[in-house]
Amino acid sequence: MSNGNLRNVAGHLKSQKVELVRADFADSRALAELLPGSDVVVHLAALVSVTKSVADPESSRRTNAEGTIKLLDQCVINGVKKFIFASSAAVYGESNPPLKEDMSCKPLSPYAASKVAGEAYCHAYANSYDLETVILRFMNVYGPRRSGGPYSGVMTKFAEALQQGKGLMIYGDGEQERDFVHVSDVVSSIAAAMTNPKAVGETFNIGSGVPTSINGLAELFISAGGKRVPIEHGPARKAEIKASYADISKARGVLEYSPTFELRKGVGEYLTWYQENCEIQTNAD
Repeated sequence: MSNGNLRNVAGHLKSQKVELVRADFADSRALAELLPGSDVVVHLAALVSVTKSVADPESSRRTNAEGTIKLLDQCVINGVKKFIFASSAAVYGESNPPLKEDMSCKPLSPYAASKVAGEAYCHAYANSYDLETVILRFMNVYGPRRSGGPYSGVMTKFAEALQQGKGLMIYGDGEQERDFVHVSDVVSSIAAAMTNPKAVGETFNIGSGVPTSINGLAELFISAGGKRVPIEHGPARKAEIKASYADISKARGVLEYSPTFELRKGVGEYLTWYQENCEIQTNAD
């Protein structure tokens, strides 16, 4: 729960289909108790902030790279059949979009490098131990229950500013482009990767396939909030990629993945959720 909230899953814990175990995902002893008999592991645990990884590269390496290796080890030891790895658009660096899975990885931050390492170890374990691996490169994921905090994403920052009646802060000129994908579409891609045998050994981009500038995103938030606030610009951040959006044709063809959430609708729903729940998120343990 280092970057989450128990309330986010509380509604599911009454179901006999769900068991919540609070443990470090790289704790070998805990994994040895949990993994036997499991068919699939979906590995979503990571420190996801590029900015934080630049400030503290050791934590990013230890959690994202070394933690993934430990989890892969335990999957092999305990007979897990399939491993779904959540990677990131960050692995592409400054590659010219639309980003395609066969492009070279060019990490610009410790976070991106840790994801490249995780992908490499997935390939290595698949080849060495016959572990079925699938790599999903998520673009910029957003949606309800997104965690707050100093390293939260741009959507959370915009929602927080609107809630407080402040201007929206954009770092750089705001023309940097991102591919925002709703969490429900991401969940659909994970489900497809778990069940589709054609996914094994493959890497897929998971996004909307539509580029949106940060300036454009700010306008969507202002429109959804119904009140004009100023847009401010600060200095550009180090290791930030200028343009990143995906070619999702491979995921469409193999996984039958089809994103359904249009960004304007998604921003409106996310802002409504944030305004109704921001106090809970702010005061979370």
